[in-house]
Amino acid sequence: MVKFKWGALEVFKFTLYLSIPVSLTVGFVHNPERLDRLTKAYAYVDHPPAGPPPPTLEEIKAMLAQEKKNKAALEKKAKKGWLW
Repeated sequence: MVKFKWGALEVFKFTLYLSIPVSLTVGFVHNPERLDRLTKAYAYVDHPPAGPPPPTLEEIKAMLAQEKKNKAALEKKAKKGWLW
């Protein structure tokens, strides 16, 4: 008799083990709005707003030319002794 009770418990646990995932799957397959609502309610990733676009090739070339011009002006001043 004791063996039968433990066997019945194992059958009950196995039935729960199979029926819960199957019933949830069936519930979400037949009602996809429920899944959308659930995923939106527990969304944990918030993406920041989009930042400014990267500079174009022309803008990069212009920035590089400006830096070269500034560097040349600083070197010219340094030769005259104005900086150090």
